[in-house]
Amino acid sequence: MKRFFAALCTAGTVAALAAPGDKLVKLARDGDAVDPGYIHRDVVGLLAAMDVSPRLRERFDRTGEWNVRRLMPGEQLDSVSDVIVVARGNAYIKSVGRAIVIAANDVEIDEGGDVVVVAGGNIRFRQGRLTPWGGVFVARGGFDAPWLSHAAVHAARNATLSHASLDVMFYNTPWARTAIYGLEQRSGPPLFDGVAWRLPAGVTRTPAGADFQFAGERCEPGVPMQDIRNRIPAMATQKLPCKAIDDMIVTCDAKKSEELWTVHGCTNWFAEVVARRRGDVVEIAFAPPPGPHGSQSIRVEPAPPAPGTCAPDDASPRCTLARIAAGGSFTDSEKPVSCPEPVAATSNRVDQLQRIWSKSPGGGRSKAGGAEAASFFELVQAARILGIDWSGIAATAYDHEAFLVRVFRDAAGTPGALVKELRVSAQPKPVVDVKYPPPRGRVYLFRADTAPIDLAAGRYWLSVLEPIDSAMQFIWTVERDSAGPCGSGSASRKTEREPWASLYSGLAPRRTRGYSFALELHAPPR
Repeated sequence: MKRFFAALCTAGTVAALAAPGDKLVKLARDGDAVDPGYIHRDVVGLLAAMDVSPRLRERFDRTGEWNVRRLMPGEQLDSVSDVIVVARGNAYIKSVGRAIVIAANDVEIDEGGDVVVVAGGNIRFRQGRLTPWGGVFVARGGFDAPWLSHAAVHAARNATLSHASLDVMFYNTPWARTAIYGLEQRSGPPLFDGVAWRLPAGVTRTPAGADFQFAGERCEPGVPMQDIRNRIPAMATQKLPCKAIDDMIVTCDAKKSEELWTVHGCTNWFAEVVARRRGDVVEIAFAPPPGPHGSQSIRVEPAPPAPGTCAPDDASPRCTLARIAAGGSFTDSEKPVSCPEPVAATSNRVDQLQRIWSKSPGGGRSKAGGAEAASFFELVQAARILGIDWSGIAATAYDHEAFLVRVFRDAAGTPGALVKELRVSAQPKPVVDVKYPPPRGRVYLFRADTAPIDLAAGRYWLSVLEPIDSAMQFIWTVERDSAGPCGSGSASRKTEREPWASLYSGLAPRRTRGYSFALELHAPPR
């Protein structure tokens, strides 16, 4: 009996002391149902063990709200975002953005960024030029990428970067020496059991300097660096709404023998410039070129207009360019957005459902445990709700799709006390009449019969949410006949613990455009 308890205690101690990388790989290998909160907890522990920079770590603070996608053996994914992918074997993904990928064996990602990858085998990754933040990569085997920008890597075997990289931290990792601006090497506790590596003496940190810095793959031979240094940042700032450049990424088109320089700036903007050599001539132009000979021309600012010819709110191209060239904004005086006072309801008909789309469908995420959207409605007399119709975008939608419906009382123009919450089974109908389909997923009309919801006359807010365990990636589309930010009223909140607010700065929630839905109303029982 003593031996039994000793063995039991030893097993518990080993499990408790498992290295952070092993814990996640074991989770993928076991194939059991996993909770995103537990994965988030273990990923946070992994990033803390590596001492990843706060700016990189905070990009994954809310991953506990994401769905978990199980990858079957042999299955390949085209595109994933805002999701946790767990693979019992290998994981192959063509495009990824803002995700966590955990695999028992190898992981291969054709293009992407903003990702945490943990693999029991090797990792092969190619960062996309439009995603300046690479992510965190932890492999029990090796790691291979052409280049990286803003990333942290642990590869027990070795890491290989073949081109210039920017702001990369290696943890317990031997790596092939390539140019890295802002290189950092660290050693510490092992991330996998039985795998340890110590930092070579005298090698710790190579800080980023004031020199011209970029990440990516240049064409060799290509345009001289001096020409790049002198012209591309200056051209890019002409396209950016401010003069601040954050990162520069270059990719080589081997077939055309030209470089595409993607310049990120102003936090979430980018501009692109093409550089190439044609014989002895260097050509640098905005991408895509404006015409057949655009690649041979450099932009020349137009002559400034005569004083007094441009009104402060003149949005013509000539006056707009003059203001930007003078260091101003698109308009000298920004007009505040205003919406009319909401009109009181005159009947018990609640129908703002969008059924036909002549423009691109817009909307907002609404998911239990995460961001929640709500739309205003008013009843002039008591009614019973027996059904709800709404529209939205979803990556996938099947018969009897589960949704969460909430009804709130109005509290001075925002959702107040919760009146009713119920889980409904919705029937999706794909919408064919969409002039500009969304880039991901498709538009659906959803219909759900509900248990009776009896409401007195008054003002209310409706919230339709994707359940926390769903992989639908639901986006609730905006109401019919909405023009700009104005409409019947909407509100949102980042989590259930945070207050409701307007989607538009300076506009009260009751004045903003609502979401697409209709209520099946009946007279209440007597």
